[in-house]
Amino acid sequence: MSDLKMPPQPGLDPNYILTAEFSYIAQTAFQANEDRARVSNYYFVAAAAAVGAILNAKLEGITPVGVYWGFAAVFGVLSGIGFLTLLQLARLRSAWTESARAMNKIKEYYQKHYPQANLQEAFAWTTATLPKWDSRSSIAFLLAASILFIDTVTTATTVVYIGLARGSAIGDPAWIISAIVIGLLYAVLQYIWYFRMLASQRLSAQK
Repeated sequence: MSDLKMPPQPGLDPNYILTAEFSYIAQTAFQANEDRARVSNYYFVAAAAAVGAILNAKLEGITPVGVYWGFAAVFGVLSGIGFLTLLQLARLRSAWTESARAMNKIKEYYQKHYPQANLQEAFAWTTATLPKWDSRSSIAFLLAASILFIDTVTTATTVVYIGLARGSAIGDPAWIISAIVIGLLYAVLQYIWYFRMLASQRLSAQK
């Protein structure tokens, strides 16, 4: 019985796989930008809808205490959704940066193996010139800052309504000051968490 022989392997063209890889990475970068817009728009619409529903609510027959607790719950939920939205923006920022770095790695491969093509003249972005992960001038951060601002307001409003539900007078300075302080502290916490998450994603990508 004769030995079985494997069929000859076809020639493999590295350009094919590199082109397919570059196209896939470009799609992931595009999808990260699309998801960023979708996530932030969802939060803005949800916040606007909640406020609109409160302003148009028919509250006849409901005790003021019940109304205040209900409003506090709505604004508290908005603050929680805002925090989750901020984390999603941080992850999407990381995803876009990872995709851009992967695309540049393929560019660098071609520059190294085809120096006669002078490809550096055609590429505006390189790994060295990519925007920083934690750039405060990026659209991702500006969207995050908008959410931080709204979260500060919704958190402060939550505290105000809790104070009213607990019997404080409207305009009570103690509750107003508490609301402002807690709202700002919540914003600072989210700000720190946003950049901490960016940093952790960057370290993971560099391993």
